[in-house]
Amino acid sequence: MIAFGHTAVGTLVGIGTYQLLGGSTPVLATGVAFGVAIASHYITDLVPHGHLIHFKDYKKKVKYVIVLDLALSVLLFSWLAYSKHGLGWETIYILAGIAGAQLPDVLDGLIYTGYIPERGIVKIEAKFHQETHWHGKFENALMWGRRDIWQITTVLIALGAVLWS
Repeated sequence: MIAFGHTAVGTLVGIGTYQLLGGSTPVLATGVAFGVAIASHYITDLVPHGHLIHFKDYKKKVKYVIVLDLALSVLLFSWLAYSKHGLGWETIYILAGIAGAQLPDVLDGLIYTGYIPERGIVKIEAKFHQETHWHGKFENALMWGRRDIWQITTVLIALGAVLWS
């Protein structure tokens, strides 16, 4: 799933957490949003999805994906949440959801670039994460295509949810 999709799902998790738990248990609710969003990453990766760049081009083009997909999506949804709710609990839960939803891919990137060694629990997580891409991983990863309408729909739903929550 592209970063915009994971950011959107994390946003929806944050909004849902706020609606279910409100501001009465902020430490617990922040942890719930973060944990559920991590789980959402693996669940959404189980759905066949395309990527923006091919694995063989990853090293050459990853900086564009980081800026245009990851950073832009995080900034957009964070800014919308803050503009709508200020720095209240709903925004904090949305930020926790976004962080959790992005964590597995951020870890992958840090492993791939050599910033984090792939051993111990990190190795277990990396293997588990790659196995969720049963429909195509590494050089066999699917490229962006018509099947990804569900990713676009998820982003549009999350944008609407943040604007009207």
